[in-house]
Amino acid sequence: MHPRRAVCLILDGFGVGDMEGSNTSDAPNTLATVARMAGAPELPTLRQLGLDRLAGPEGADVSARVTGRWGRSRIAHAGADTYLGHQEMMGTIPESPRRTVIADVGAPLIADLNRHGIAAEWVELPGRGRVIVADRVVIADNIEAARGMNINLTASLDQVAFERVLEIGTTVRQHVPVTRVIVVGGRGFDYTDILEHVRVHPQGHVGVDTPALGVYDEHYRVRHLGFPVPIHRQAPSLAKQAGLQVALIGKAADVVSCPEPDLLDPVIDTGSVFRRAAEALADFTSGLIVANVQETDLAGHEQDPHRYRKVLEQVDRELAGLLAGMGAGDLLIVTADHGNDPGIGSSQHTREFVPLLVRGEQVDSGPLGTRHTLADVGATLCAWLEVGPPADGTPMIELPSTG
Repeated sequence: MHPRRAVCLILDGFGVGDMEGSNTSDAPNTLATVARMAGAPELPTLRQLGLDRLAGPEGADVSARVTGRWGRSRIAHAGADTYLGHQEMMGTIPESPRRTVIADVGAPLIADLNRHGIAAEWVELPGRGRVIVADRVVIADNIEAARGMNINLTASLDQVAFERVLEIGTTVRQHVPVTRVIVVGGRGFDYTDILEHVRVHPQGHVGVDTPALGVYDEHYRVRHLGFPVPIHRQAPSLAKQAGLQVALIGKAADVVSCPEPDLLDPVIDTGSVFRRAAEALADFTSGLIVANVQETDLAGHEQDPHRYRKVLEQVDRELAGLLAGMGAGDLLIVTADHGNDPGIGSSQHTREFVPLLVRGEQVDSGPLGTRHTLADVGATLCAWLEVGPPADGTPMIELPSTG
């Protein structure tokens, strides 16, 4: 096998147009909304990879030569979820978990927590519903996602150790059938502040407004306990089983699984994500690098198109440097897990098409069309690295000869 490396760069929440089954009455288009509300971002590197060919604003110049393959993908999983999106992207189309809200499972969940020696009870918040509290950890719905998708545990790390929050979260995960149980911790606020930031979503579910609480800073810690999937049939595990090196960087370190990865770094800062990816690229002889840029998604949650534009422009600059470090045996796929339109008036993800931009010295230029599942990304990574195949998906490109 010839030495090959593959980089999967995920721009979290970067949609390029409304899919059927959108979770909003408006037609979301994350990139178009950013351009309309904050001005068209300067993205020369992404344009060179073909972004304008599939999502350019009206009047965009699409005559420039594209160095790679471009297209878009549907998301096959139900809704628009980070955890499910990443599982699909790594080569597994997940089954649909059952949706439920904390109000419906609260009583048996409290009983189960108590059986495990975790003191838990309802706390009533007049006019704002009720949440479960266990050892000053607030257990509630995730109001940044659609009703019933996820359950959050939120805690002040000034008062509760993250390991304790994770222990409680593991028990919750065993009891509820939702997509994700998300364990969230931060500093600079206390248990009372968390309760004061409990809100009722217009869809009726009750949870903590974590952006307003201020968790997304340098003290932020998170663990995504996802709905079970066969990780041994996903691209990172298959690469590792074949003796290749694997790096999971950014949010990918929280939501993608792999036995004993060579690099696991859940960094949030966009510059740090690219720096760690470049370091892995320089260090790896053959292997897979999965890097997630989370700040795009955070800007969407904050409904801040100006911040979104700034992050996209930083991504474009950093991406140029990453491409400069790639060699003849390397493959780059730029994609996303869902949309997060910053102009729809909601902090929820949006169900959109996502971009597929593929670059490599041995990859011909041309359109990819519209793929039916993000699992094609995982299948392409596996085929390039000559491992697998994963559980689902079909390679998107014709592979170069290894003879």
